[in-house]
Amino acid sequence: MREDNQRVLGIEAMRYVGAVLVIVIHALPVANMSGLPVWVPLVTGFCRGAVPFFLIASGAFLPTSRAGINIVVKPLRRLAPIYLATMSFYYVFLKLYPVHPWHPHLGDLISGGEAFHLWFLPALGVALVIVAGGLATVGNKATGVIVVLMAAYSLSRGAYLEVMHLPGSPGRGGMFMAPLYVWIGTMVARGPRPPAAVALLAIAGSYALMLGEETALVSYSGSGLLVSHDFVLSTIPLGVSFYLLAASLPETPIVRTLSKAGAVSLTVYIMHLAVLWVLQNLIGQGTAFRIIATIFCTTVLATGFGFAMKRAAILKRLGLDGRQRAKSLASSKP
Repeated sequence: MREDNQRVLGIEAMRYVGAVLVIVIHALPVANMSGLPVWVPLVTGFCRGAVPFFLIASGAFLPTSRAGINIVVKPLRRLAPIYLATMSFYYVFLKLYPVHPWHPHLGDLISGGEAFHLWFLPALGVALVIVAGGLATVGNKATGVIVVLMAAYSLSRGAYLEVMHLPGSPGRGGMFMAPLYVWIGTMVARGPRPPAAVALLAIAGSYALMLGEETALVSYSGSGLLVSHDFVLSTIPLGVSFYLLAASLPETPIVRTLSKAGAVSLTVYIMHLAVLWVLQNLIGQGTAFRIIATIFCTTVLATGFGFAMKRAAILKRLGLDGRQRAKSLASSKP
């Protein structure tokens, strides 16, 4: 049981670290604009492991033993109210603080609209339904084939669109990538957990693969500009490596502290963009110092906001309290 508790502490700690990495991504200038220093896509590329980790960790604790209506109802019942509430918040926020004009349309129900980071919530809900339903009905291998085909379609419409000389503009493709990560999570949770040092080496190797892949994409597409795509093939081992590191972290004071912050990691993820927009207007984005200051202040304020909501029991009412999630993870046996 101690080993399971240690794994949960590490995963909860990494959830918070991942939320901070997402803040870094969104605080950096757009990575496909000309004239940006090369460190921007390099830093962004490493941070791309955060969202795959979130999805893989969700899959690692996914109950898959039974088929039934709860496979569909449970994740949607939890995530839909959160998504609708936060979409409403951002709509009102942008009306009062119009840093980005928002004219909602039907597609925003999936993409998040101007609150673009919220795409994660419907993508996670759909992925949990697809993977849990697939494992309970058609089995592991058939589900794996389905999610791999979905991911291949996503990459062909995203990072590899220009390489394959397909019409249209590259998209994010997270909705079609998410089921693969959740399915991978159900697989890696069954296997042995390597030492933390091995997981760190895996992260370094995966990051090196990503840099090579992004460089190759630049060469084959003829764009001549290094960018950081939301998802590429090497994002898969990078996300797995993040999970393996989280699951193997020793129980230290730092890990315990970060795991407590992990209880508000979803709130930090959801609320950080509003905080970031305000701070970017106040601090600016012209220099590396301003960017770092914005990242730091956004992290502190979003985390403080999360703990304030937790103390007021607002997170529990909204289903965002990570304490109950940690308890359920600790009692899970994937």
